[in-house]
Formats: sequence, structure tokens, C-alpha cells
Amino acid sequence: MKRLFASENGAEPGSLQNMLGAVGILCVIRENPGPDVPSALKRELWVGRDADYPKAHALCTRWRYPSPDRSSFWTCGTCGAGSEDRFNSCWKCGAQRDAAA
Repeated sequence: MKRLFASENGAEPGSLQNMLGAVGILCVIRENPGPDVPSALKRELWVGRDADYPKAHALCTRWRYPSPDRSSFWTCGTCGAGSEDRFNSCWKCGAQRDAAA
């Protein structure tokens, strides 16, 4: 198991976990207190199978640093999967795009 991502924003690891799970990459979220501030909670996303790590790392990098010439994406509020801006329903669960997405 390898650590892929860490954040103090609780939603980020969950969103990334959902996106990776949609392509068959199993991940686990672990919560660790931050070293500098004892009350700060850092959530870490770990890839379950080492063989999946290179693909997970590439997807994580594209998620964190999207290309400016790439079409816009939105995240499904129901399952967390990403869909292109031109679609009004989620490709994974079929939920309709909400106004906030």
C-alpha cells in the first residue's frame, strides 16, 4: 500500500477516492493528526495495490493540475465521478447534474 495524496480538506481525498474507484483502483482513506497543529486532522489517500499506483498517480496529477486547454469537468454530487461539462447527467450513476456542479 502506498500513500498517494494528503489534505486537510476532508472532501478532497473522498472525491479522489471516488474517481479512482470508478476506474477500478481501490483506495483507503486514513486520518492522521497534523505534526504542526495537534488539532489539525490530515486525511491521506492510500492506493491498495502497489501495481495500481502509477495509474493512480497519473490520474491524481491530472485531477490536481488540470490542463487549461482541456474541456471543463464537473463532479457528481451523488457518486463523486467526474463528467465532462457538456453532459448533464453522470456517466456512472445517471444522476442529473445539480446547479452547483
